[in-house]
Parts: sequence; C-alpha cells; structure tokens
Amino acid sequence: MNLFSFSILFSAFILPLNFLCIRWMHKRAFDLTGMTRWEYLKRTAQRETEEALEFTDEPPRYTDPEELELSKKTAHMKISQRKLVFFIHEHSTNPKESFRLLKLANYCAFFGFAGILLATYAKLSHSPYKITVTLLCDAVLLLINLGIFTAGRIYNARHPLDGRLAETLRVKLEAEKSERNKAYIKSVTFFVAFLCFMGGILYFIGTKPAQTSVKSVPPAFYISVGTVETALKQKDYETYEIPVTYWEYDEEKLVDVRAGIKDGSKFEFYDYSNGDTVDGVYNRIVYNLTADWESADRDAHQMDMPGGGKRFHAIIDGVHQLCVYREDVLIYAYSADGLKEINEILLEIGFTVAE
Repeated sequence: MNLFSFSILFSAFILPLNFLCIRWMHKRAFDLTGMTRWEYLKRTAQRETEEALEFTDEPPRYTDPEELELSKKTAHMKISQRKLVFFIHEHSTNPKESFRLLKLANYCAFFGFAGILLATYAKLSHSPYKITVTLLCDAVLLLINLGIFTAGRIYNARHPLDGRLAETLRVKLEAEKSERNKAYIKSVTFFVAFLCFMGGILYFIGTKPAQTSVKSVPPAFYISVGTVETALKQKDYETYEIPVTYWEYDEEKLVDVRAGIKDGSKFEFYDYSNGDTVDGVYNRIVYNLTADWESADRDAHQMDMPGGGKRFHAIIDGVHQLCVYREDVLIYAYSADGLKEINEILLEIGFTVAE
C-alpha cells in the first residue's frame, strides 16, 4: 500500500473512530433519563405505531408554559428531533446537562466527518503536498478524537451517577445484553462494509496505469520508452534496471519510466497518464531540490517552455540539476559536467531545448 492509499484509508477511519469517541456524550445524556438508548428507541417505535393506529396527524397541544416555550424553540426541527427534546425535558433528572451533552456531541461529530472531507481532498486535489497535508490533518483529528474520549473518562469519574439511578440502568443494560450484542454486530458489519466501500474506491482510483492503462491513441506530443532508451544507449548510458529517483510521486498514475546513468550524470524519463499529474510532480521535484530556497530564487530558475510545460535548471552543490515537462512527459536529469549531452538527448527524443 502506497502513501496515497494509506492517506485515504486513514481519513476514512476517522469517521467510525469519532462515533466511538463521542458515544459517551449520548450515553450520559440518556443515562440521566433513567432509560437506555435502546429502551428509548423501542418506546418511540411503539408510540409511532399507536399514533398510526389512531389515524391522527394533529400536533400535541401544550398547556404547560415551559413546554409551550420549548415548542416554539424547536419549531424548526424535524419531528424525530422534537420528540427527543421533549423526551429529555420530561424524563431527565438534569435536562440542561442532557441538552448540553447532545449539543456538544453534534459539534464534535465534525471531527469525524472532517476525515471524509480529507479523503475527498486527497483524491481530487492536484497539490504536490496533498498527501503530506492529509496525513498531518489526520494525525491532528486522531489526537482530537482521542482527547474527546479521554475527556469522557474524566467527566464520568468526576460526575458519577446517583447510586439508585446507576443500579436501575445496570439492571436494564443486563436485560438488554443480547439485543445490544446484535446491535453491535450490525455496527461492526456497517464499519466493515464502509471500509470495503473505501477499498473499492481505492481499487479504481489507485490501480497503477502501467497495469491497466494503455494509450491506444498517442497524444500530439508523444515520446515512446523505446525512443528514450535508444537515445540513452547512443550516448553510452547504462539503462539496465536503473531505478528512477521520484517513482513514488503519484505512483498510481505512472505509466512507465526509463533511466540511464553514465559517470556523474543521470537521465530519468517519466510517462504519466495525465498532464495535471505531471505539473504536480514537477513542482514537488523542484521544491525537493530547493527546499531551503526563497520562492523568488526558485522562480528565477524556471521558465515556460515553447509548446507548453515548464523547465527548471540550477547548479546546486556544483551539480547541474534539470527538471522539464510537457503534457504527460517529465524529464529529471543531473550532471556535474554541464547539460550539453543531456540537451542533445532531449533534442533526440523530441524535447525543445531552451537555455
């Protein structure tokens, strides 16, 4: 699994983790009512059945001033949400605390859905730093969710339930044990299905183009691997099993590579499945070569190429560093003896040379 796939799976894992970490807020809110959440759901389902049998669609008529006020405040909510609010108001020994916990849980749920947003960002963004940004944000979300979970442990320790209420809930939970186990199995099944769904997405977007993508119609600007290998061999470059330096950059969209090495020079050819990928890889390579440079210095060593694409050339630590791309093709090369021979290879394979 490459970093791209890992970043998406890590982001997807944040959502179910968040559900587990904020669960204590929902549980304590219901604990204060003396009922379990399972009991509340069964009670609500029974009432809905009874209401359906009575064929009544009239809203409840409140006479108590507090209920009238609560009815006005919840007028914008869905029926199920209003029923929950009135249930808490009627049964909780501390309605304000129950409402506070449920509201806090809604806010904290953002730190779960943010993982899905990050997974989407990792898939759609063309930024050369998207994997780094995604993993850093995922690490922050992981720490936040673990902090929420720890806060729950501290809260429960500092605010224990009344002894009689705790015993009542213990008895009810024991009686519901088998039903709750079935619910847990459903939750685990959903979680596994969710990961399989994300895995399916990864399969379709993360499969290497070298295995599944064949360019049936060459684009306007096209350089074959054979052309590159022939040009390198004519200059006496060794090409047998020579690895390329930046193969891991958007590896899932890499169609093919070739490299040649000779004395203190190296020439690397990268063929990608689309131009947006090449632009991002080019930016990452240039930044990697000039990580300690100012932006203005970096720009001064770059230029737009005739016919599209960009070119970077700089002497770094006494070595000429070159990175150039056009459409789906990128070239990275370096030499301690200047770029004369490398430029000749570029011309041979079809690249315009610009100094």
